Amino acid sequence: MVVDAVMASHTTTASYLDTLKKRTKLSKNVAMPDFLVHPTNRDNALKCGETWLSGKVVDDDIGDLNLWRVHDKLYDLTDFAKKHPGGAFWLDMTRGMVE
Repeated sequence: MVVDAVMASHTTTASYLDTLKKRTKLSKNVAMPDFLVHPTNRDNALKCGETWLSGKVVDDDIGDLNLWRVHDKLYDLTDFAKKHPGGAFWLDMTRGMVE
């Protein structure tokens, strides 16, 4: 089982949920006040892949955008991207994205 990095630092589910509530803004249109909405930029008028990815980076607090998260572990794929059989484009687009 893969454990979220934030959850691993908490001893109870309640403290984990409290941390998520503090780090995540609520949607303006949410019917249930305690319902957390991901990603951060969900309520932006412009909805596109870049907006979604930037919201995920904020929510998941990756920090260094030169890292890729794969199965909750961070990797530097900069050198591999140049050799990737499908090209570096997709790897560059997903850099900083959390799975």
